[in-house]
Amino acid sequence: MEIRSLMEVPTAKGNTLEGYAARFNSPSRVLAERGRIFRESIRPGAFRSVLAAAEPVFALWNHGTDGRPPLGKTPTTLRVWEDEHGLRFKIELPTSAADILEAVQRGDVAGMSFGVGGEKDQWS
Repeated sequence: MEIRSLMEVPTAKGNTLEGYAARFNSPSRVLAERGRIFRESIRPGAFRSVLAAAEPVFALWNHGTDGRPPLGKTPTTLRVWEDEHGLRFKIELPTSAADILEAVQRGDVAGMSFGVGGEKDQWS
């Protein structure tokens, strides 16, 4: 599993968060892994097979490392889809996530990230 960040803060509306977890055709910041220094760019369609699969997608706070339950899960409380700009999401937050909603509204959250297992890499 690899984690990638997007320095774009979600929008808080009522009890929902929405925004982009990934943007297409936008070079990442400089990354360093496995002895290589590089930038990544995500192509449209990169998430298509995951979104079409029957397996649920989870929205987690802090990558699930803090012991919180998921913030949302497809298809009930989390919607995730690709549009022309990237991987878009909308989460209906549980009432137990009021502090997260407040942190987003106050501007304390710096961005979003997503975890993915790559099926195909192309280096150039």
